[in-house]
Amino acid sequence: MLPLLAAASVLMSACAQPNAAQSKAEQPTYSSADVATVEYRAEAAGLTLAPGWTWPGEPIPSTYQGSEIRYEKGYGKQAADQYWFCSWAVRAVESRPGTKERAEAVRQFQTLPSKYYFEVLNDHSKPYVLKELRMAREGNLDLVQRDIEQNCQERK
Repeated sequence: MLPLLAAASVLMSACAQPNAAQSKAEQPTYSSADVATVEYRAEAAGLTLAPGWTWPGEPIPSTYQGSEIRYEKGYGKQAADQYWFCSWAVRAVESRPGTKERAEAVRQFQTLPSKYYFEVLNDHSKPYVLKELRMAREGNLDLVQRDIEQNCQERK
């Protein structure tokens, strides 16, 4: 559900190192993939995926090219919300217009602004996401389709 700008922001926040100029209190807290996975599973426990989708067994990678990945606090929670959104977005796009399946999928992902995922989006991305949701309510899934293409590689 992230616009490309926000996707880059999430990726950067997941893998970035603290800025030396920041005070200790301002620096993000980084943790292991195990901690991010606990966050992911806790968030996932309160979310219902679209029919045909299941939660991934290993949702948070621990290494990249042999090096340990460190995650910013909240990354696992945000990743679970995004996976949940992707499940309903794909369901909406793959359902025929006018069907109860499409209507239910659109209704489900309209709750995205109440999720942690939306809360931590940067200020430039929130209006785009709200526009995407509004257009979907009006029957236009073009931005949802674009979002899937850019941010939902883990389909089902």
